Amino acid sequence: MKLACIKGLRNLKQENLDEREDHNLVFKELRRAVVVDPWQHDGDACMACEVDLPVHRDQKDVPSMSGDRVDVCGVAASVVVSALALARHDDLMSVASIVIVFLMGAIPVALPAVMTIVQAVGATGLSKRSVLVTRLDSVEDTSSIDMFCFDKTGTITQNRLSVTGCVPCGPYSEADVARMAALASRREENDAIDEAIIEYADKGAVSLQGYEQLSYLPFDPANKRTEAVAKHAGACWRIAKGSPQTIVSLCLGPAGGIDELPAAVGAYSVKGWRSIAVAARREPQGVQMQGKELPADVKRGQEALRYELLGVLALSDPARPDSAEMIAHIRSLGIRPLMLTGDNQAIAAEIACEVGIGKDIRRAGELRGLDERERLKAIDGCDGFAEVYPQDKYEIVKLLQDAGHMVGMTGDGVNDAPALKQAELGTAVNGATDVARASASVVLTRPGLSEIVDTVVASRQTYQRMLTWVINFATMTIATDNAVSTKSPNSWNIRSIISASAMLGILFGAEDLLVALWGRSSLGLPYEQLCTLILLSLVFNTQFRILMVRERGHLWASVPGTQMLFVSLITIVAFACLGVFGSFIPILEISQAICLLLIGAGSALLIDLAKCQLFKRFGL
Repeated sequence: MKLACIKGLRNLKQENLDEREDHNLVFKELRRAVVVDPWQHDGDACMACEVDLPVHRDQKDVPSMSGDRVDVCGVAASVVVSALALARHDDLMSVASIVIVFLMGAIPVALPAVMTIVQAVGATGLSKRSVLVTRLDSVEDTSSIDMFCFDKTGTITQNRLSVTGCVPCGPYSEADVARMAALASRREENDAIDEAIIEYADKGAVSLQGYEQLSYLPFDPANKRTEAVAKHAGACWRIAKGSPQTIVSLCLGPAGGIDELPAAVGAYSVKGWRSIAVAARREPQGVQMQGKELPADVKRGQEALRYELLGVLALSDPARPDSAEMIAHIRSLGIRPLMLTGDNQAIAAEIACEVGIGKDIRRAGELRGLDERERLKAIDGCDGFAEVYPQDKYEIVKLLQDAGHMVGMTGDGVNDAPALKQAELGTAVNGATDVARASASVVLTRPGLSEIVDTVVASRQTYQRMLTWVINFATMTIATDNAVSTKSPNSWNIRSIISASAMLGILFGAEDLLVALWGRSSLGLPYEQLCTLILLSLVFNTQFRILMVRERGHLWASVPGTQMLFVSLITIVAFACLGVFGSFIPILEISQAICLLLIGAGSALLIDLAKCQLFKRFGL
């Protein structure tokens, strides 16, 4: 991972930056760069992660289908046939035409077009299920995913915060805690935590009469807290709210209340609730607040004046109703779920256990300092990581990819963007920020997670359609076939595909030669009619073979797509009429055409038995 510092941010007003909005300064022109940790060091620079995008499988494996192996086979066949023809003293033009046929067959020029059409059809189908595809390659890449990393907040959970508990400290009451927390919030910021706290104060009929909020600083990733200054009865109070660890660090010293904090936080964490601590201090006499801005010394200085802990609020963000079902379905598809969240370890473990991911959630800090092998072992041995930073998510995804995994990732915030960009299937959930949507491969346009399963199933159907075309060079109507999704991840095993295709090709070729022998020996057809017989045989058998190869099991195991079946029937009928009643080619008898059709159908059933064994042998 390459890091680059984007300088020149000193003049930006920090108070205009909100962690939960799109103000984290992501430059769209830097196509490969995503901000992963704004204000990481001295607040004067933000760290940009240069995401090394993965090489997708259709960019690496699929071109090899038309590469050296197929080319060599085409050239070899051309040499053999040419040698035999020359030995028989055949016409040179006939030999040249045969060579051209072999060479043209060895280069499947339609492959890129077919792949694009198949992917486009898959993307169109997903759009009808509220899944917007932003990178067409992902429609096919998703079929191979065997690891799926889930963000918690806003993905597994509903991202609808509400205050579900309050533990005051020392002499303070719940009303005191709610009042000060509300004074350190602002509804106009559209911050989920602020809105939940203000709603809690309103429901509790906490009076703010006589209090005036003089200044407000939104959540700052540098100090991980929200601050405000409020005035009451001529006195100014500076209020801070944020994670318990951060607020406690402000309360060390003579201020009280911190002894009661661990028990409250622990009790909330067990329930999967998030804790927000609230503290305040009275500003010294002589500090005058003018307007809405805090003086620099109040913003940054006077750290010797310690806060007093007022209490702790519990925020609950329940899991989505469909999360557990979705996780179970993901597992049934052979994909391992992994939770990656910035929340507290206990909270993450509670939610992960509730939705079926598992309860072995570890801190991301445990990975730092380990070598690659030890980190992979740690990832394989747990169900997820808590207290992660954006660069942690990205590095975990990249590490899994380097180990040979195909990875999916969900997210909704700016901090998820690097991992979404890196994953084969970056999924921005409904309500995600603009940065997350721009980085993702697919965007869910309605609440819920069932669409993730739909995307995986549709991708595996796309893979099956492409595999059918590669094995048999079928028509482009294969893009609309009613393909069956597999129960495990797919992969382009080129050696197995070519081996199975070659053996099927030998059987197909043997069938065509037997038909030619039957027409010449048994029917005694002259050369011109024999050409018509072979033409009809090739047309009939091609349609039967498409219907046979499209299904990995027996050809009757699933119903073909309506459009594909219609095209096959029309093709058979049209050429049968041409061969029996046409005036452009020598015609055959109706009985001969019917026998040819029955031979093709019977041969397809016999070859289908061998096909099933071949596909099973080569893992297709």
